[in-house]
Amino acid sequence: MWISMILMAAAAPAAAAPAPAQRLSDAEVARVLDEAARKREAAEAAAPERKRIVEGEVGVEVGSGGYRSVYGSAFVPIGEEGGALVTFSNQSGGDRYGPRR
Repeated sequence: MWISMILMAAAAPAAAAPAPAQRLSDAEVARVLDEAARKREAAEAAAPERKRIVEGEVGVEVGSGGYRSVYGSAFVPIGEEGGALVTFSNQSGGDRYGPRR
């Protein structure tokens, strides 16, 4: 059995040599790059304009024992690419957060 497997392996055809690598000509490279630039410009022109607006949230909490809390955050755009995040929080009252009144 081992002899037949060795003979079959020896009789197997050799693997085909890999095909030579193909390269694009300089003109083809330029054409591909120009087409990519046109597609990118068309996509940018079709994209909706970004709105640079202030976004955020505020909240309040009221609980037992006189607990009160107010908090909020806002994202404020600065210029074309920048922004600032502003937050605040204030709480008072309640058994765990201060003296009872």
